[in-house]
Amino acid sequence: MPADRTATRRVGAAALILVAVGAALFLAVFPIPARTADPPSPASVAAGPVEIEGAWARPGMEGGHSAAYFTLGNRGDRELELKGARADVATDTQIHRTLLEERTAPDGSVQQVMRMVLAGDIELDPGEQVVFKPGGLHVMLLGLKRALAEGDTIRLALFFDDLAPVELEVPVLPPTETGAGMGMGMEASGGM
Repeated sequence: MPADRTATRRVGAAALILVAVGAALFLAVFPIPARTADPPSPASVAAGPVEIEGAWARPGMEGGHSAAYFTLGNRGDRELELKGARADVATDTQIHRTLLEERTAPDGSVQQVMRMVLAGDIELDPGEQVVFKPGGLHVMLLGLKRALAEGDTIRLALFFDDLAPVELEVPVLPPTETGAGMGMGMEASGGM
């Protein structure tokens, strides 16, 4: 009987060693990735009457395009007028509005087509907010000087009538479900 117990203990110990070696080999081949830092949050800034909340930009390829989105608010007591924007990563920066239009196809069916047009100056009354979002108003970043990947940041400056430029660091985040189709199959006018 004692010999059987000793053999059983040896088999049990050998099995534990095999399990430990197997686990070590598995982790060597399939390592568990280290937890990375939380993704950056959208940027916000307040400067005088201007308030910008939730600013983010979408990824893009070098030479391609991207867009920046945010909520722009007027905290002042007079009208605020957004005249333009500039981004350090783009050769040109324009404020666009996405329009949904219906067109008749050659076969007579009616199709909806999205296209972007220059938005012009954006006026905000005191206390008013304007949302820049995928499929609506947005700051178009044309001719990217470098690729934009999730986790990068860009420097965005907004220009207002009679105010100093408002600058902020904007994180590059993946598109949300509501914006996943932005830029796909859209016609462009106004220099695109």
